Amino acid sequence: MDHSISTIGPTRIAPVGRDVVIDIVAHHPRIGAALWWSAMQEEAMLRERIVALGRRSARGCVAYPLCELVFRQRAIGVAEDHAIRLRLTQTDLADALGLTSVHTSTGSCSVSDATNCSPWSIDG
Repeated sequence: MDHSISTIGPTRIAPVGRDVVIDIVAHHPRIGAALWWSAMQEEAMLRERIVALGRRSARGCVAYPLCELVFRQRAIGVAEDHAIRLRLTQTDLADALGLTSVHTSTGSCSVSDATNCSPWSIDG
């Protein structure tokens, strides 16, 4: 592969062979449809990232994935209105977005000002 994956919390990883996936899709069409749908969503997000590469301000670079995460967590019922809980620091987000921590901080403050919220507030 030409990429790597890292996690920010406890994770279990299990390799699933190509033949196993083909067998599951052949015998369970709804799982196949779900996998297809997931792949199409990932491709759409990738296209969005490629098109926007270098064209967004720090604010836009920070806001887009946060909005995406809110949407995903709302879809599975774990978001609280327009708020989500993340195990991300500004440095984690900066690394994921290819920004410096300073740009991520500036972008998140700008998002906070625009939305009257703080992406980095900590609930006690």
